[in-house]
Amino acid sequence: MVPGIELRSSRLPGRCCTIDIHLNKDTRRGVVNNQQTDWSFRLDGVLHDASQDLVYETVAKDVVSQALDGYNGTIMCYGQTGAGKTYTMTGATENYKQRGILPRALQQVFRMIEERPTHAITVRVS
Repeated sequence: MVPGIELRSSRLPGRCCTIDIHLNKDTRRGVVNNQQTDWSFRLDGVLHDASQDLVYETVAKDVVSQALDGYNGTIMCYGQTGAGKTYTMTGATENYKQRGILPRALQQVFRMIEERPTHAITVRVS
């Protein structure tokens, strides 16, 4: 734990959890001090040591499906350097089971196109 930082987590009904962070004010900044000291983050879920398959099923499968129904969707990875963003999105080439979100999404798109023979669907990848 870092001195001056208080970290709490709790569960909310209908949500996975919330993380509250509190920093003690830096008194060296003087009397007028507009330093932000509190942050609260609500999460739908936490995927810790999850398989690529579980990540895709949890995060991307419905987004891809709904995109073929005409809805806009975005899947984005965010985090510090070395956190695994590229691995999550592209996966590993050595093992089919470790493929990431992008190859799984393309597979799902073409599978769903085959299931809709009466639709005219154009796929563009850039």
